[in-house]
Amino acid sequence: MRSSLTQSRFSKEVGGRAARRADFKKMALSLLGCLSLAVGIVGIFVPLLPTTCFLLLAVTAFSKSSKRLYRWSIENRWFGHHVERYREKGTVCLAVKLGSSLILWLSVTLTCWLALESTWGRAPLVLMAAAITVHVLALPSSGGSGGRAARCSEPAPSLVSCER
Repeated sequence: MRSSLTQSRFSKEVGGRAARRADFKKMALSLLGCLSLAVGIVGIFVPLLPTTCFLLLAVTAFSKSSKRLYRWSIENRWFGHHVERYREKGTVCLAVKLGSSLILWLSVTLTCWLALESTWGRAPLVLMAAAITVHVLALPSSGGSGGRAARCSEPAPSLVSCER
């Protein structure tokens, strides 16, 4: 009798710890997602701070922690369909690639012109911008019918549910 009572108490303790661990994991992933989203948004305005990788990290963290935040992130009118397309197909719209490269080079040019006087300060900035541009342009473009790139406003096919 005593051993079954001890086993029952042990099972509750182990089950309780597992539930607390799962809750902590979800909370930590939600926090990571929110921080990644914030850094990604800052990256829109700060040259050389990547945006896409932080948005993808946020969406991935949300998919593992919060259905509500995940749904919000892929249904967001500003970047949701781009993130969904990249996660589903691994492609980026050609206009987004060209636009992000243009904004990158405009901000690097302004930074070099207004803030940096030294060639040694400008050279690493320009080299990093060149490397980022090569990487962005090397990403596969979204394909449309007849080999043309799909319009950026076309949403990607829906992702399967976030319960993977």
